[in-house]
Amino acid sequence: AVVSTQSTGVLCNEGMGRDEANAICRNQGYMYGMIMDPYDFDNLNEKHDPFHGYEFAATNIECDPDSDGSVQYDCTHTEYWETATPCDDGEVLAVRCANEQFSMGTYLTVKNKRSGKSR
Repeated sequence: AVVSTQSTGVLCNEGMGRDEANAICRNQGYMYGMIMDPYDFDNLNEKHDPFHGYEFAATNIECDPDSDGSVQYDCTHTEYWETATPCDDGEVLAVRCANEQFSMGTYLTVKNKRSGKSR
């Protein structure tokens, strides 16, 4: 749960991007952040839902790309009760933090029809 200026609750991931994830993680002592689906974390699932019972507190968070982690100064948000666009249960913000940049790759395996071996 996170405390906004008016209420306590979870953040909506509406409008979140790399700058916001980085600012949140820098606030926690890490260099980089990546927005995640909260259920991608190993210990969370639909049956073990730590967000149950929390209301959304804020949405439309925007942070300065050069934020040093001072989210109270470098980021703006809309209090959830002021927003015109509702957030769904699947829009709870989750961020994974690290000190090395995240990278993604795609691997392709091709099977040779003649030999049946992969290369």
